[in-house]
Amino acid sequence: MPVVVRDDVITKVIAGSYGNARASIETLSDVTILHVQMQPGSTWKHGMPESHRTGVIYMRRGSITVGSQRVAPHHTAYLNSYGDDLIVFNGDDDAGEADFLLLSGAPLEEPVAARGSMVMNAPMEIEQAYVDYQAMKMGAPWIPTLTDEEWQNHVEQYPSI
Repeated sequence: MPVVVRDDVITKVIAGSYGNARASIETLSDVTILHVQMQPGSTWKHGMPESHRTGVIYMRRGSITVGSQRVAPHHTAYLNSYGDDLIVFNGDDDAGEADFLLLSGAPLEEPVAARGSMVMNAPMEIEQAYVDYQAMKMGAPWIPTLTDEEWQNHVEQYPSI
């Protein structure tokens, strides 16, 4: 997995690209998944692809500011598609490192069926997804405050199949 280190920020490129770094996996759609770790007082900038109309930040640890909005630990921020660059600031020296995931992508232009936490293309697919979920074929729910090691143990105990 490509890792970009700039100033006090580490960016791991899980899917898509960041700067000149490109993930080693190929995806079936235009998607970016980045794992970003920022030291206090640091700023991170990402040129959002013009084709990406959906963007989400999930805060794992610490907090950040995007525009004028603070994103707290274990919260999700839904991004608007204004401008070209996403600029994130970790200005809270007391909170320590900020650790988040950025997920963004282009519209799939496919039919959408949704119920609860499941989103598929057709109602029958949602029914099957709930059957698979109840059989723990998608892993098992976890507590969002797990450490990285505890989460890794949980995933090993309840793998997705």
